[in-house]
Order: sequence, then C-alpha cells, then structure tokens
Amino acid sequence: MKNKFFKWGMSMLLFLSLSMTLFGQNTKRERVEAEKVAFITKRMQLTPKQAQGFWPIHTEFEKAERSIKQKYRNRLSIEAMSEGEAEEAIEKRLRMEEELLALKKNYYARFKTVISPRQILLLQKANTEFRQYLLEEIRRRRNRRFGG
Repeated sequence: MKNKFFKWGMSMLLFLSLSMTLFGQNTKRERVEAEKVAFITKRMQLTPKQAQGFWPIHTEFEKAERSIKQKYRNRLSIEAMSEGEAEEAIEKRLRMEEELLALKKNYYARFKTVISPRQILLLQKANTEFRQYLLEEIRRRRNRRFGG
C-alpha cells in the first residue's frame, strides 16, 4: 500500500516538475496554473495515467469556455444600459448559458472516457475549493503587505 502511494507521489512530482520545465520562466499565471493542476489532481485522486488523459481535455474545455464567455461579454455597465440594452443583455446571457451547457455536455462525455463520473463531480468541487484557496491566499498576502 505504501509503495503504491510512493509511486503515485513520485509520478506527481515528476509530472509537476516536467510541467514547470516546459513552462520555462514562470509568470504568476503559469505558477498559479501549475498549482491548480497539482491541487485538482490531488483532490480528484487522479492516477498518473488518468492525469495524462484528463489534463489535455480539461485545458481544451477551459479554452472553449473562456472563448464563449468572451464572445458574450457585455461592453456596457448595467448602470449605463437602457431598458432595451438590458433586455438584449439578458437574451445574450441566456444564449451564452445555452452554449455553455452544450459545451459541458460534450466534455462530460469526453471526460468519462478517462475519468469516472465521481471524479467529474470531484472536479467541480476541486475547482470551487481552488478558487477559495486563491482568494484566501490573496487576502493573506495583502494583509502581510499592508500590515493587517
């Protein structure tokens, strides 16, 4: 049992060090992304083989999701909108949500080829936990910097 966890841990260490090497000089965004990969991989309990199949699909999914959200992004603040523009913004938002739902359904089927449905649910939970972790980290750093 210990040997299995040791191998898994070593595989993760190798995976992360390879990721860091491929990134070369790490920007803040790249460091956060590498931390996210480690965090989510651990929370989802991915085997090295699963991680190898999962992460390219996940990266592709996130890129498509960002693209859809950017396509529908409002250019005006809500306060600056007329009633007609607000109604148009709501319609746009509904179209965006429909597109995002179709994307999620498509990728759910793709994820199921490499990870279990339980791990897909763990992914959603891990994403939420990682966002909370980042916010807490930002607060901690801000407090240290400003003496709070």
